[in-house]
This record gives sequence, structure tokens and C-alpha cells, in this order.
Amino acid sequence: MNVTKLSGWVLIVFAVIYAVVTIISFSPKYAAASHIGEKASDYGLQTTGTNLRFQMGSELLVDVLCIGLLVIAGWWLTTQEVVQIAWAVIVGLVLLASVVVRTTPIVPLNVLTLSPGAAFYGAQFQAVVTGDPATKYVVMTREEAGKMRPALVSTATGQKIGEVVLDLRNPTGYQKFMSCTTYPVTITGTIAGTSGIAAGRSSRTVAFLHVRDAYMGMPQKK
Repeated sequence: MNVTKLSGWVLIVFAVIYAVVTIISFSPKYAAASHIGEKASDYGLQTTGTNLRFQMGSELLVDVLCIGLLVIAGWWLTTQEVVQIAWAVIVGLVLLASVVVRTTPIVPLNVLTLSPGAAFYGAQFQAVVTGDPATKYVVMTREEAGKMRPALVSTATGQKIGEVVLDLRNPTGYQKFMSCTTYPVTITGTIAGTSGIAAGRSSRTVAFLHVRDAYMGMPQKK
């Protein structure tokens, strides 16, 4: 097997992993949309489960297209007898980048809602929680409300990112975050795809951050 065919199989494996992560990330939101839509008035929403599911459909469409492109590119490479150096280099760089972002918090959070939900799943992050959103959002989840909460975040340099959803199911992350009495609060952890938040008649997709550590103040210099 030459390097071109190997690159093709790597892309196909990426596509399979991408599909599994998409299901893991998207399914809970889709299931919660029906539940929240049935009790929309209780949540202060003027919408239905059908509308909520329809509004999150664009994210799934992008994920499906990305998976399809990876499969097609991977299959094409596995059929090539001539070594495609450029493709091998591209696949190698993608593989390297995938490893780097999952070991170092370098991913800009403001790109997450512009990219497919599974693209940065498991990547490390560091962000600063600056407060609670002015709008009262309903998180698209069936988990305990206190463990899934919207928040306003910025980068360590003060660049505003906007709303995200914090996943506080990690006991250590939950305890440390809840013990912080004032903002700003620096949080670290991993990106768990995307989540949905709804208010009024609409909903939208935001970054979903699995919090593992938190402390009051801005990031400490190393």
C-alpha cells in the first residue's frame, strides 16, 4: 500500500469517526427539541418542537456534506495508482492539526459555530466567563438544568465571543465553577461539539464546552 492509498483510508476512517461524533453530538439536541417544544409555554417559548428541529437542521446538513466529501475523497485516493504527494501532505497536516488541537487549547471559540459540530470535538479550550446572557435562554437538553447553563465568554485578551453552553456534569468542574462567587471566571476543558439555545420563537447553535476546571479571575500566566 502506497502513501496515497494510505491517505485515502485515513480519510475514510476520519469520515466514520466524524459520523459517530455527529450522532453523539446531534442526537441529544434533536431529542430534546421535541420535549421542549411540547412544553414550550412552560419554558416561556413561542415555538414548537418541529420548528426547533427545523432550525437546527442546517448544522446536520453541513455535517452530512462534510462526511460525504471525506468518503468521496478517501475512496478516490484508494483507487489511485500514481502517488499523489499533495494529497498525502494535506492529509498529514490535517492529522497533525487534529492531534495538536486535542492536546493544546489553541482553537478560537468564535469559529466553532461557523464550523461543523464534530470538527473540533474533544479539542482543548481555555475561555473566560464574563457573566450570564442578558436574554433568558432555554438550553436544548433534557439534562439537569443546573448542569447545562448558557454563559457569556471572552478570550484571555478580552475579545468577546458571545454565548456558549457550559457542560458542568464533571463533578470537579461543577464544584469549582459554582464556588466562584464573582466574574470573570477562567474555565478550561474540552469542546463537546455544539449545543442549542432557544428564546422566543427562535433557536441557534452555540459552542458546547465541557468544563473540567475553573477559578476566579483572568488566566494565570505560566
